[in-house]
Amino acid sequence: MILSPTSGPVLALLAVTGLSYSEYFIWGALPFALVFIISIFFATLYVNKKYGPAEMYDKSKYIYTKYSTQVQEIIAFIRVCLSRYELNFNESKLQINESPFLYGKLWVEQIKQYIHLQPDVFLSKLIMEYNTYRDIAIIKYGLSVIAQCRYTAANWPAMQSRLINLWVRFPALSNRILPIFWKNKKLLKTRLLKASIYSVMDESLLLNREQELVWAVWFVKVFSIPISQDYMMRVLQSSNELAIIIMLDMIDSAGAKNKPKMLQQRRALRDELIAEDVDDRGESNTLMWSSHWLLAYEATRMKWLNLPGEDPFEFARKNTFFRELLTKKVKFYNPQFTYKEPSPYTKNYEYATRTELYTSLDKLKKLIAERLKREGMGSETKFTKEEELLYEEFIDILEENEFIY
Repeated sequence: MILSPTSGPVLALLAVTGLSYSEYFIWGALPFALVFIISIFFATLYVNKKYGPAEMYDKSKYIYTKYSTQVQEIIAFIRVCLSRYELNFNESKLQINESPFLYGKLWVEQIKQYIHLQPDVFLSKLIMEYNTYRDIAIIKYGLSVIAQCRYTAANWPAMQSRLINLWVRFPALSNRILPIFWKNKKLLKTRLLKASIYSVMDESLLLNREQELVWAVWFVKVFSIPISQDYMMRVLQSSNELAIIIMLDMIDSAGAKNKPKMLQQRRALRDELIAEDVDDRGESNTLMWSSHWLLAYEATRMKWLNLPGEDPFEFARKNTFFRELLTKKVKFYNPQFTYKEPSPYTKNYEYATRTELYTSLDKLKKLIAERLKREGMGSETKFTKEEELLYEEFIDILEENEFIY
């Protein structure tokens, strides 16, 4: 199993170590680094003692276990260690290998028989293979294939249903599923998508899965899904400030920021940030050097936390460093971001499956034969022996290398 924990931003280190910004320049991140390294050292000793040897190769951590049931225990333990430093466990960097499949991917051979199937059936078959081999790369492979397929009003509903079920089961695949939805947004059934977004939000909030929650909120924004005030409130009340930034943007864009519940929650969020501006020693003007700097900066820039009858929320403008960023119009979040419009399909295939290629070659063969006949070549309606051998050789090469596209 390969584990690569994410690293936190420099400003988060200041919040963890208790250093001021000037102290950081004097001492650097050494205090944080020492505490962090010592903690990881003891965590490694603990893992070694309880589960087995752990080794480091090429910046990746390898932990060997005797039983597969111990994998989730180790992941949970490392999550606890990282959470002490406000770091998250990056599941996209996690790989679990189980013998006897450590040195080969047997499923690669197994799934070749499914290539000719319809996209929704193809994906269902790959999910079955995943249940057998427990390798998420199978699902990723399937998504990369079906992302290039074209859909109609007739075959899209079945595919959307399978994709939604897959997304709810594996929210970490959001970055691969969203482009497929976007490419087929004209066919998208928003009611089903909305229900799946609620499901992902519920689980993410319950289990504190920050990345999945951010993606769920991002789905809401990208596809303009109207969600209830209850879910808006739950996101604003969470500790996930990136999700809060996106939600504040949507609330402001929808003109709902002054509705009673939204106004009340924005005031609570504002008061919470103001309270963070005073440190344990009673010194003020520390908010922008805390872990809340990004939310405070964007809230200042976009005026999301300006309330009627109260002074503007301008903590970023009060700070010399961040005021300079505001002056230069630096933004960390772009409310106007949108994906490129899907390119229209043409009669020419941009990609073709092997089945489609065989069909085209067979059609080409017939067209050549008909042309020869029309041009007065007598009864010659087939390839010459040389042409036939070349044709068969071409097919054999394709079958040997198993080209998908």
